[in-house]
Amino acid sequence: MCTGVDGVLVDDRNLYDGAGLLRHRSIYAAPCGDRACVWALSSPTSGINDRVPARANRGPQDLSSLFLPPDDTVTRTNPYGFWVLYDPENAVRGLAARDAEGNEVADQVQTGPPWSGTLHLLLARTDQTEKVLVTDSSGRVRVFGPEDLPGAR
Repeated sequence: MCTGVDGVLVDDRNLYDGAGLLRHRSIYAAPCGDRACVWALSSPTSGINDRVPARANRGPQDLSSLFLPPDDTVTRTNPYGFWVLYDPENAVRGLAARDAEGNEVADQVQTGPPWSGTLHLLLARTDQTEKVLVTDSSGRVRVFGPEDLPGAR
């Protein structure tokens, strides 16, 4: 985790664990130099973190391992893809997941202090995601297969 920097809460929810017990998980992000630090804290006492390099020209990184508490992924498959793209130069207009019928799920963005540039966050079901799309500031769209992105399981 980034020390000395307060993280921005990017996702906060209750989840049922593999035993059916209700747990709480929060995901935070903070700038860390030329990277973004992203970490998940879960109740009662687990946590996991990762760093995302600035990748505006290469596409997002799959941080799906942060979405469910780490102990829960031992007993079940994570049905969600969680793609993150850190763009310090604001070269990316948007990130989206597209299914086979052409329906899209759009990203959520984090801008402004403490960020220089934009952090794009995308959550979608992996079984319904055929393509991950990155649209740059000129409108050009780059297409990625979810399985081809760094961090893919």
